[in-house]
Amino acid sequence: MKTIHHLLQRYGLASAIFFISLLIWGFPHLEINYAGISLKEIGLSSDECFSVYHAQFPIGSIWKELSTGNNPPLFETVLHGWIYTLGDSSSSVHALSLILSALAITLLFQWIKTELESIGLATVTAGIAWSSNYFALIALEARAYTLLLLLGVISHILFFRAIKNTYKSIFNPLSWILWGLITAIMAYSHFFGLWIFAAQWIFLFWTLGVTRKSLKPLLYGFLGFLFLYAPYLPTLILRFINTSQSGTWVEPAPWSAPYLTLWKYFNNPTATILIGCTFCWGTFQLFSKKSENGLSESSSALANLNFQNNNKTLLGKYLFVSSIFPLVSIWLLSVPSPWCTPMFTERYTSFILPALIAFTAWSIAQIPHPNFISNRNWILTISLVLFAALLINRNPHQSRQAPAKSVVETLLFERTDNPAPVILEPYHAAFQVLYYENITAFRNFQTSNIYKHLQNQLAGDSIYILYSKNSFDSLQLSHRKTLYYTQLNPVKSKHTLEIETVINKNFKYSSMLADSTSVYKNILWKFSHQPLSHSN
Repeated sequence: MKTIHHLLQRYGLASAIFFISLLIWGFPHLEINYAGISLKEIGLSSDECFSVYHAQFPIGSIWKELSTGNNPPLFETVLHGWIYTLGDSSSSVHALSLILSALAITLLFQWIKTELESIGLATVTAGIAWSSNYFALIALEARAYTLLLLLGVISHILFFRAIKNTYKSIFNPLSWILWGLITAIMAYSHFFGLWIFAAQWIFLFWTLGVTRKSLKPLLYGFLGFLFLYAPYLPTLILRFINTSQSGTWVEPAPWSAPYLTLWKYFNNPTATILIGCTFCWGTFQLFSKKSENGLSESSSALANLNFQNNNKTLLGKYLFVSSIFPLVSIWLLSVPSPWCTPMFTERYTSFILPALIAFTAWSIAQIPHPNFISNRNWILTISLVLFAALLINRNPHQSRQAPAKSVVETLLFERTDNPAPVILEPYHAAFQVLYYENITAFRNFQTSNIYKHLQNQLAGDSIYILYSKNSFDSLQLSHRKTLYYTQLNPVKSKHTLEIETVINKNFKYSSMLADSTSVYKNILWKFSHQPLSHSN
């Protein structure tokens, strides 16, 4: 009985956090039907369909195809087992991501509760994550970011546990090797997991200095990392070389990108400014001359402090580095400069959310409370103010950015009486359209010449992917009486603009068949043939 009581006391609250996470993120997308409770068909984006399509491959083919530079293959490998057990419906694949995200928050909650010895601050951490629209978006998205969040939290926990032991002069090689192994697995989920690895190196050298005490654990951790990741290093190096030489199709980030990124994470400017001020206060406390117990925080004195008294400061430093370094470095790589490699700053830094949110909770604890209120009630008051600001614009039904479902439904209805051809743009939307237009053809996957295979499957239903503006004439589309055109990307590439120029030259606008209130606008048009070119 004592053992059961101990387990409930230790893990009962964490279990509650897990199920609350499932409820908060999943409830807006639940429906009751005759088969029971299931996630609604909220739609899959083209990138999600990319993952589902590749997850159908045999395991060996998944690793072979995704080791050519597209994406690391771990998430599709996990998804492979999931869809062959529970199916490839939107409900099924979103449920997997929901479970992974709930596990990530549960582990983060338990870690912060243990390290800060405060259920309140751990609950604040979980609460901010629950309130963030962007975290909710990732929590249900059938992409590698959900797995990256979970493995990132596990890496944080293992690394911090190992470095605490090192501070107490307890060196355990196995703990550092295990950290290296988990970090390698994390990097197999997404390339950006390596930013967490780099941040951990920076923290190690910041707190221990470049000494034997820091280099020894780093060596063991790096050996563990190389043991699993060495086969993938050539792919990683080639990917970065190609990206640095050819760049990306993303526009350079503005100088205000960090603020705009935080705005994405925290729903509105009010919450962003409040959390930003809290973050700045925590940073000030972190770099102030006096530590919690009033002693100097020089590196020599820090090593002699009682570890239990210094634990919270050490955690604050780690959370600060783990959140600010990736955000700033990815931003600097994305702004206009000679070395510019533009990236989606909010998307590609989303893995910092656990550390960023936890550091916000840590910073709240550093705000001095007035004499007329207890410290616990003061933390509660500040937390309620932050939650109120976050909830102003909380939207659990925010767009999943997956309009293909409604587009295909409209096309099927329209083409009943007028089976005109459809121009699909961009080419990678083929995964998404085929998933909703002909799921049987989608499941008839091919592990080589994938886009050619998709093109042939869609062409059988007169849906065409144009690889160049010359394809328009080669497919003899110029003389059709009616043409449908759908553009399933919120940002138009140079190629898309060229295709639209050709369409406008040969056809006149007839009607708009589908629109969207999300980031997608006017996503399905109907055009009628005209013999003379004109300008719209």
